[in-house]
Amino acid sequence: MNVRSNKRRVNLDGFHSLDISVYEEKKTVITELVTLDKDPVMIYAEKFDEPCDYLKKGIRRGIEYLNCAKPTKEDIWKSISKG
Repeated sequence: MNVRSNKRRVNLDGFHSLDISVYEEKKTVITELVTLDKDPVMIYAEKFDEPCDYLKKGIRRGIEYLNCAKPTKEDIWKSISKG
């Protein structure tokens, strides 16, 4: 069985991009984070019960991942005060 995916690259800023693979027949989306200096990393995958806007879900989850991965000012101050 050959399942086709629709793959899109979404550029977020000059450093981060998302490769989003949508498998509409399987109602599945896979999002990979791509940076200039590293190999792609899978950050999100989900299989849905009902059809939806898979591309939008993949983009949203990728942005949420980046927002959680970025250190906050409090994190920076804590690391400075420890060191």
